[in-house]
Amino acid sequence: MSDDLLRKYVKPVDEPEPHEPSLVRGDGHLLRLEVREASGDSRSLPYSSLQYINFNPSVGVTLVFPDCVIELAGVNLFRLYDALNDHAVKTVLVIPDAFRLETPDATLVDACTVRTRKQGDGLDGLA
Repeated sequence: MSDDLLRKYVKPVDEPEPHEPSLVRGDGHLLRLEVREASGDSRSLPYSSLQYINFNPSVGVTLVFPDCVIELAGVNLFRLYDALNDHAVKTVLVIPDAFRLETPDATLVDACTVRTRKQGDGLDGLA
């Protein structure tokens, strides 16, 4: 099969959807979730250890793992939340605010905060 034919029918795995520049989807339930920051720093966590997902449209998405809490902020994150619930997100790309697209309905994560989870932080009952 020629390379041109492959490019026509097979999309590279790390290519986000045009309307979801911060979201790289996978096929079916995935085993790991990667969060790749604009600086190039990246962390990969197993979906099996994801204990809780909170979505507040005005605040963002909070992912609670046994050892850390990841907070993702941005715009139009409802598709990201739905895909995370389905374990269909392979990579979340954090794109700096300066690169916001002109498309008003684009899914865009522009900030990521990772903090160590500590006993007594209000998230202990989620295990």
